Amino acid sequence: MSTTVTEDFVYFLDHLRLLLDPKNLPQQLPLVNKINSKYAVFINFQVDAELLAHTEDEVGTVSEQFKRVFGWQTRSSGDGILKLEERGEALSAVVDVLAHFHEKYPSNAVLMKWGYDVGMAAEQLYATYGLQMPVPSRAAQKRRRASSAAVHDPDPMLIVDSGSSDDGLSTGNVHLGLAKGKGVLKPKGTGKGRPPNELMNSAIIKHDTSRPGHKSQCHWECISPECSYSASGDPVAKRVFLHAATCTHLQETHPDIHRQIVDTQSALSLGARLQDTTAKAAASQLTIPHTIVRSSSDSALRSSGSRSNLTPPTHKKIRLEGNASVLENYVAQGTKARRKDERAALQQRADHAITRLICARGLVPNIVDSPEWKELMGILNPDYTPSSSDKFSREYIPQEAGFVRREQLKELSQHHNLTITFDGNSTRRDTIYFVHATTPDRVHYFVDGHVGTSEHHTVPWVKSKILKVCEL
Repeated sequence: MSTTVTEDFVYFLDHLRLLLDPKNLPQQLPLVNKINSKYAVFINFQVDAELLAHTEDEVGTVSEQFKRVFGWQTRSSGDGILKLEERGEALSAVVDVLAHFHEKYPSNAVLMKWGYDVGMAAEQLYATYGLQMPVPSRAAQKRRRASSAAVHDPDPMLIVDSGSSDDGLSTGNVHLGLAKGKGVLKPKGTGKGRPPNELMNSAIIKHDTSRPGHKSQCHWECISPECSYSASGDPVAKRVFLHAATCTHLQETHPDIHRQIVDTQSALSLGARLQDTTAKAAASQLTIPHTIVRSSSDSALRSSGSRSNLTPPTHKKIRLEGNASVLENYVAQGTKARRKDERAALQQRADHAITRLICARGLVPNIVDSPEWKELMGILNPDYTPSSSDKFSREYIPQEAGFVRREQLKELSQHHNLTITFDGNSTRRDTIYFVHATTPDRVHYFVDGHVGTSEHHTVPWVKSKILKVCEL
């Protein structure tokens, strides 16, 4: 094996050390101490003497010990990528083990293959959680360029190509091939696309089982290990937030992510937008000056507030364009923009009123898709475009629920001596429990609900639900 490839692997190990650093890996992975870690064997790593006597090959023995930790079927089944389940000092020690044995056997392809495989696993984690990968220091980049004259890499990051772009995993800043052939360094591609939604990516785990030449096969699942929800296709923020905002498992295992998603949903709701619009309109009325400004030459009017000593404004001739003046065009554009804003405001108010009808008065959402409903809306106001039932059920209602909950908690936080009540009822299928908060003025607020069909309604269970509400 060439000296260049060997040197390249040494610098790749430096980059792998950055990838596996517990501070850089996604914080959603559990941080496990080296004693309880699945990868504890890599701390003070020792070659298995019994296995060495059987294989009579030190590298082969090391490879077998790696298989015991990462799974011997991992690289030959599924997507062929190792699964890293935690972060910590023990996982980082993998780099030390690889570096030690690579120094002893610098041209051994098996050790390099394990290094590239672990790198691909780390890379997939960064892609799954939508994180940028750590960038090597400038000093390390200069050393790599100086020692690898045969490599033409204008980009500060490395990629390892196995000879076929279809076999690699390309995400973020680094591209690691499957290392089936020789390790050749070359500049990474400058892929363009939509910026990642970090909040969405923090709530899910993405899987891509696509094969070269075949139709894309993607699916995603909730990040909570207790939740079994999954969906096919590429993740979309609306679909992910729709599940995450109501996922009790996510709320328990990842409360910070759940809270951020609920806050995001409530900020996008119709009620929040109308509230902002009303506040801005009220503020603009308070700040509008009562002085009439006729022209830019009337600064004296604004400074003194007097009209007595003012000279009349100079009138300039209006330049004509065809049959319409510049002033007429300006007025027409202003009217068009104002009309557009008025229609958008009407759309928001109408959709908000319909959302309240659905939630508070039991209006069936499918009614808004009927031709009779659309005919009625056209008669009442032709400027209103009826929204679909899917938009109400998947977007408006979940967002409004988050907004109402936020406003309720804001109101309850201003009171003392609240009374919490916990009561239940049964439908034909489920047992549902409700939590209400009552203020000293006897105003009742619905705070939370629980489906307890398959659970034992013991004292600890009831206590946990009530205390959960008290912590809001």
